[in-house]
Amino acid sequence: MSYPNEIVIGVTAEGINRCISAVYKSHRERFKGKTEQGGVTVTWDVGKAPSVAIGSPEGKYWSAAIDASKNSPPKASNTAVVQVLLSGLSAQVGTGKSVVSGNVLVHMDVVAAGKAFKPAAIAAYLYPENFSDWDAEAMRQLLPVLLDAANKAMPEFSLPALWGTALSAAGRGVALKDKALLLGADQGAGGGALKNISISKDDHPKWADLLGKYTVVAAFPTTLIPPSLLKEKADDLGFNQYYPINTGRATGGFTPHLGPVDPVPGAAGQFKLGINLDGFSVSSEGYRFRVETEPRHITMRVGIDLPAQDLNKAAVKIIEVEWFASYYDCISCADAVTKHIVDGKANTPENKAAPWSEAKKMFEGVRKIVNLMPKLQLTSEAVTVEVKPATLLADEGDYLLMAGDLEAK
Repeated sequence: MSYPNEIVIGVTAEGINRCISAVYKSHRERFKGKTEQGGVTVTWDVGKAPSVAIGSPEGKYWSAAIDASKNSPPKASNTAVVQVLLSGLSAQVGTGKSVVSGNVLVHMDVVAAGKAFKPAAIAAYLYPENFSDWDAEAMRQLLPVLLDAANKAMPEFSLPALWGTALSAAGRGVALKDKALLLGADQGAGGGALKNISISKDDHPKWADLLGKYTVVAAFPTTLIPPSLLKEKADDLGFNQYYPINTGRATGGFTPHLGPVDPVPGAAGQFKLGINLDGFSVSSEGYRFRVETEPRHITMRVGIDLPAQDLNKAAVKIIEVEWFASYYDCISCADAVTKHIVDGKANTPENKAAPWSEAKKMFEGVRKIVNLMPKLQLTSEAVTVEVKPATLLADEGDYLLMAGDLEAK
């Protein structure tokens, strides 16, 4: 079973502010500048790191806002999903003129730009209590410059490549007010809407609690943990090695090799592993038997979670060894008659179930720590942002929710 390679990333206002603070600290020049407007030199400076609120502006914050063409209310549609507060903004028109200062709230959309997301300023609201009538008019004249500066100050972010698979931005950002900015991505060319995983809180009921604290990634299980990766980790999972059997009545053993890997529908975070018990043989009462299982690939169901001791790795626990029957073929019998008799005595219901019972004892409950979690890193020319996994949950349906702390470098 395969799923589309789509993800949705939910970033809280706190996480975005952490990114902006990192950009402000490392690229202070982005938040101040000098330009020419109508033959007059204009200088400006944002005195503090900007802060973000999630959601579209309402009431006066939109109706009294001014767009880049100095229209108020703005002529553009209100598609803003974040509001960026430029604190302690100061500007000066010409030399020797008085400095205008105050707070400005910039309304920004977040749109797909190829493989990246780019914040785009739509309009700005001038807090009237911060400006005299004269200063407010001066700031209105500067707004085209300030909106352009806001666009340049807020870097676009490229999306992570999950296990070498590049993802492209899909559609535009969606705001869950007071919760998070949701960004969708897929393996296609980008720019369109996601077709298989909805950017909606209603589709991910467990988001509400997680988004109050973490950056959250919703994805199909095979996007975060591709089956091919589980196959690569077969040795770490305890396969490809010989397992001896000694029941008192029979001795022998087998080497389990990992075959097909498929996600469990409706149980995100669980996979079914097809296992071949290669070289399976036992000896009993002086005879040696080759053991064949039905089905050929026995099935082990595993669940994946994040161990507290190492959040960059995953724990794979064998939940169940599904029922299989075993059949005995005497390979040391001297003649066909002896083989017929010995095989008949060996293939009793109890003996046919014995290897399954032994496999359950050997494997069920075994938990292995392996390097399975992808590196979720968003990059720009200004800052690198990494999501450090903290928890992994199965959501309603077939989604996995991976939540973690957002760290900007």
